[in-house]
Amino acid sequence: MDLNVSCCWKWLLLVSFLIVCVNGQTSGPYFMVTFPAVIESGSEAKLCASLLKPNESLVMNIYLVHGDQSTLLLQEKAEEEFHRCFNFKAPLVKAESVQRMKVELHGESFKMTEERKVMFKPYNPLTFIQTDKPIYNPGQTVNFRVVTVDTNFAPFDQQDSQENRIGQWTNVSSTRWILQRSYELNPEARQGVYRLRAYIGERMISHDFEVKKYVLPKFEVTVQSPDKVSVDEEELIIEVCGKYTYGQPVPGKSWVKVCRNVLHYVLTLESNTICLEETTEIKKTGCAIHTLDASAFFNSTLKYNLQNSLKVEAMVTEEETEITMKKYKSVSLTFEIGKVTLTDLPKTYEHGSVIEGKIKLSNFKDAPIQNKVVYLFEGETWSSKLLLNLTTDSDGFASFSLNTSSLPERDINLMASVYPELNYYGYKTPYISKDRKTVQLFQAATPYTPTLSELIIENIEQPLQCDAEFTLTIKYYFIGETAEDFKTDIVYMVLSRGVILHHGSEKVEVKTSNGAGSGTVSFKLSVGADLAPAVQILAYCVLPSENVATGSAKFDVEKCFSNKVSLQFSPAKAVPGEKNTLQLSAQPGSLCGLSAVDQSVLIMESGKRLDTEKIFNLLPVQSVSGYPQGVEDEQECLHVRSRRALSTDNAYESLKRVGLKMATNLAVRIPQCLSYRGLTYFRYHDIVAVMYLLADGDFGTSSRDSPAVTIRTVFPETWIWELAEVGSVKHNHCFFSVLNVIYNRKNGCLMAKSESNQPVVVIPQQGLWINSGFLLTAFVLRSFGKAQKYIFIDPHIIQSAKEWLISRRYSYGCFIQQGRLFNNRMKGGVNDNVTMTAYITASLLELETPVTDPVVSKGLSCLRSVVKDVKNTYTTALLAYTFSLARDMDTQQQLFKKLEDVAISDGSHLHWSQSASADDSESLEVEISSYVLLAVLTADSLTTADLGFANRIVSWLVKQQNAYGGFSSTQDTVVALQALSLYATKVFSSDGSSTVTVQSAGDTHLFDVNQDNKLLYQEKQLQNVPAKYSIEVKGSTCVSVQVAQFYNIPTPTEDKTLRIDAKLEGDCKTLGQTFILKFTVKYHGLQERTNMVIVDIKLLSGFTADTSMIQTSSGRYASLVERVDAKDDHVIMYLKEIPKNIPMNYQIQMKQVLPVKNLQPAVVKVYDYYQTSDQSETEYSFHCQ
Repeated sequence: MDLNVSCCWKWLLLVSFLIVCVNGQTSGPYFMVTFPAVIESGSEAKLCASLLKPNESLVMNIYLVHGDQSTLLLQEKAEEEFHRCFNFKAPLVKAESVQRMKVELHGESFKMTEERKVMFKPYNPLTFIQTDKPIYNPGQTVNFRVVTVDTNFAPFDQQDSQENRIGQWTNVSSTRWILQRSYELNPEARQGVYRLRAYIGERMISHDFEVKKYVLPKFEVTVQSPDKVSVDEEELIIEVCGKYTYGQPVPGKSWVKVCRNVLHYVLTLESNTICLEETTEIKKTGCAIHTLDASAFFNSTLKYNLQNSLKVEAMVTEEETEITMKKYKSVSLTFEIGKVTLTDLPKTYEHGSVIEGKIKLSNFKDAPIQNKVVYLFEGETWSSKLLLNLTTDSDGFASFSLNTSSLPERDINLMASVYPELNYYGYKTPYISKDRKTVQLFQAATPYTPTLSELIIENIEQPLQCDAEFTLTIKYYFIGETAEDFKTDIVYMVLSRGVILHHGSEKVEVKTSNGAGSGTVSFKLSVGADLAPAVQILAYCVLPSENVATGSAKFDVEKCFSNKVSLQFSPAKAVPGEKNTLQLSAQPGSLCGLSAVDQSVLIMESGKRLDTEKIFNLLPVQSVSGYPQGVEDEQECLHVRSRRALSTDNAYESLKRVGLKMATNLAVRIPQCLSYRGLTYFRYHDIVAVMYLLADGDFGTSSRDSPAVTIRTVFPETWIWELAEVGSVKHNHCFFSVLNVIYNRKNGCLMAKSESNQPVVVIPQQGLWINSGFLLTAFVLRSFGKAQKYIFIDPHIIQSAKEWLISRRYSYGCFIQQGRLFNNRMKGGVNDNVTMTAYITASLLELETPVTDPVVSKGLSCLRSVVKDVKNTYTTALLAYTFSLARDMDTQQQLFKKLEDVAISDGSHLHWSQSASADDSESLEVEISSYVLLAVLTADSLTTADLGFANRIVSWLVKQQNAYGGFSSTQDTVVALQALSLYATKVFSSDGSSTVTVQSAGDTHLFDVNQDNKLLYQEKQLQNVPAKYSIEVKGSTCVSVQVAQFYNIPTPTEDKTLRIDAKLEGDCKTLGQTFILKFTVKYHGLQERTNMVIVDIKLLSGFTADTSMIQTSSGRYASLVERVDAKDDHVIMYLKEIPKNIPMNYQIQMKQVLPVKNLQPAVVKVYDYYQTSDQSETEYSFHCQ
């Protein structure tokens, strides 16, 4: 019995006594069948077959095997050699399917079968969405197109930045491949990122665009500088250019500032950022050259604390107007100041011969370094022996001759360096890089030595241009072959996007000298759109030694399309008002989508337009490298006999690099293990497969600079957006007028619009309690617990939050009150821990914690003990909701009785307030009324009376909503939306519809609400205002209708409990001067301190603000500034509180960047976060007019 032993081996160690036995065949016949490893489902695929050295009449059968099914793809009879490719229809599959390609070659005395895996994969159709612009102002029209290879579309919808569905198109089909629609944004549309979505079956394609208020830039700034500089550079040259959108140069000045910043983690005081700056006049070309002393960045003694990059800031200032625009760039630093290169070396040598070569020495810019000593070493990296020291000539070269008699008889490892000793380069130390080359020992051809043969596809200039023909040259080197002179066929294949497109073969006669032969062979390649964006070439041939020599290369191809489209304006230049003609040329019958957009838009959002690059990125495969998982073929241990060489993996790796598989009876791959005389030897090294690369079809976010906003606005920004069909004459013409350029600015109160309601301001992270996370933790606990049904949330987080809350309670069940409430009007006749306990207990009950749970049970017991004494309306409403969740109807009814006594009834409306005071918090009224509504609707069964009661509360609540769907604050919005959502579930009907008619004497609008569009937010603008409108609803469903009105209001002169004063100060001598806005906020109400207060500062037209000064203001109350936001032309400051009767003084730095005549005052507003009616306004004006 044989003894099986597993051993690890390196194939090079066994090359002297292992032989590859291919079923006993050593002299043919041979077959090679090549095909892509991954083939598109249902496509017209191609495979290529070669037959070599047939010694009888043979039949080649190629089967596709899937499970127990076998499909014959090809049967070819032959008596002579051939290289041919054949087409076959790929099977249709719905998901990835790994099958087997089986090749069978047989004759009377020969039979051989080989199998290889192949994957068939379905690819989705290419669909993309194009908008006319990447950015829109509120109120503008969004034009968009959807293009796909299919002609029918599934439902299509559009969502705004708040994920509300605002437009919907269903059951639409494209007209000849292009679906074109538009949507008009609301003039008061929220600013943010909006998303268009197209659905095709289960696939969703999306495209984002941005909505924000902007003014178009007047010109563009570009910066040209090296992407990388060496630390021994003496100069840094930067070119700054300013060009108007119509291509003319910008007159003015160019300013550049270059800094080498300190590392982010370095905090030492000795480390300072190194900066250089320069200002120069712009030339007539619109560009300026800045030459800076680069050595200033590299000679610092604190270089270890500095970043390995330079930050470039460039600014162009237009003369006369002083308008400025900036551009930023980063330049990386390298400590490599030069390099050594070994050149003109032979590939092989015979021991005892002389090796000749050259050492080239050049600097970082590849200029030669002369009269410099260089050293030549031989050996492994850290045991190299110095052979020669040489000096470079005027061209930077040093020639050498090396007699190999004194060297060991093996491959020679040469290394060239400028350093006489081998060591590591120091950290952040300039260095000149080394070079290594290996000259292989030539061995005479014997049956026991491997051959050293290769094919090299010469590189050519890239990218390859479309509609051009190129000559590709294949160099061959055959060394150590078993025959001196021989013939072989070099077969080549041309692939693109993972598909074999072209093939061919060239016969070469090889004449060897001293066992080596070389030469070249060429073929013509015509480049068309089918080869874009990259072409891969594979070449191979079979040698007398039965080895397969291979080579592969990849070339980038110009991204082009088969339908050549061109546009030409006539005249090429035009002035405003002049007629112009646009000539479109394309293939007859083409449908073209035309788009012409003002260049200024693209300056703001560069890289966002649909272009050739984005179209090609949609391709599921652009080029292939390696095999996907599951397609690699298994290998069995190969039984071997001694005294023959084992070939390398070169052929297999070349095939894998271009994504091809080869079924052959030749040895193109080293086996994973060998069996020899009862022992099993496993490979010690294996080559890691390269991942199969697929192009990502998403358009993703492009990086962009943030140019300063300047004054020019051109209407319309989209000049042309239409579909043009090209007739049989291949041309089409579009006629339009060049519109006048309109300059716009805010002038007086016409553009100074103020809204009648406050925007929803984000609540600080502490939640409702200062110095406490109780309510916030309870709110997050409740939110996470409910969201668990729909998304994954770590249950440990929920459990930890719950345990933290439970740990902070009294033994009798109530939770400990810590900190104080942001909204001081929540306080009443009970201790704050009652409100806290009610809120946390309600949160636990909402998470379906049973009433019998000790924490819940004790909490309810604590609350019952204070029910009779509760006089605070907010607490009463919250308690009513808590006991409704607990199904304690007796206690709930007691609380309802108290609520009924203090309810405020106004016809069909019903709500509650904390007090009878007219200035009570609107936010608190909404929250209290919402808790009452939740308490009513939480009952197990609702009567008609209950729903009628709830309807009155809902009628009041929806009247408090602002135009964006929110309420006064984030807190009341959360509770109110929860209550309204619960009401919607109680009155929901799965069928029925309603029609809403809104009309006046001269204006009528109809809204249909049905089961198909019940989630669609519908709105229309009322044109006839002011007027008396009526609303009529007919149908069987509940509909929520809201009318939002926006109007100007004069700045009020009377204050309530808050007061603000503001004044702008500064020197008026020059444009661009910095000014200081000083403002004082004061509270003189009944409380000791206010709730959180918001200060809203409207900037003057043409001004920008530096918000950093607010947070660094001196004084004992500077810490009360929670945060400062700058958005559009407003600065929003959050104050934690304002103490009673203490003036709070702050200031903000402002700068005039744009001169405006007849500049109107701007408004500064202060208001209580919860009591928004408690507010004060004042105006400040520009004193330099």
